[in-house]
Amino acid sequence: MGPGLRRGDGKQGATAVLRLAERMLDALAVALFALMFGAVILQVALRYVFNHPLVWTDEAAAYFLVWISFLGWTMASRKRIHIGVAFLVERLPGGARRALHAFWAAAAVGFAIVLFVVGIAITRANGDVRMVSIDFAFWPVYLAAPTAAVFLFVYALRDLLQIVRKGDIKATEAQL
Repeated sequence: MGPGLRRGDGKQGATAVLRLAERMLDALAVALFALMFGAVILQVALRYVFNHPLVWTDEAAAYFLVWISFLGWTMASRKRIHIGVAFLVERLPGGARRALHAFWAAAAVGFAIVLFVVGIAITRANGDVRMVSIDFAFWPVYLAAPTAAVFLFVYALRDLLQIVRKGDIKATEAQL
C-alpha cells in the first residue's frame, strides 16, 4: 500500500461522498420546501389581501412539490422509515423474513434502475419544453426522478448487502 493509505480508505471515501451528497440533498429539500411555502403564502396574500394574484405561483409550488416528494422518498429510504406492515413481517419465521427483505431490496434495486433509465429519457425528451406560466425550461422538474433513483439504488443495494452479510435487517428498518 502507498504512503498514507490504509485498508478501508476507499470505503471511507465513498461513505464521505455519500454523506456529503445526503447533506446537500437534505439542504435542497429544505430550500425547496421554503420556496414552495413562500410561493403559496405570496399567492394567498396577493390574491386575498391585495386582490391581485400572480399566475406563476401555483405552477412553481406544484413543481417544488414534485421535487420535495421525490427527495422525501429518498430520505425515507435512507432511514428505512417507509410505511410498512411490520405486524405481519415480524411474525414470519426468520428465513421467510430474510427472504422477503431480500426480495424487496432486490426489487427496489431493479425499480431504481428502471426509474433512472426512464427518468433520463423523459428528462431528455422534455429538454426544449417550456413551463406554462414561467418562461423556464421544464426538464429540471423531470430531473427529480433520475436524481431520486440514484439514491434509491444506493439505499436498496445497502439493504440487500446488509441482508446478505448479516443475515437480515431489523424488521422495523425493513423497506416494506
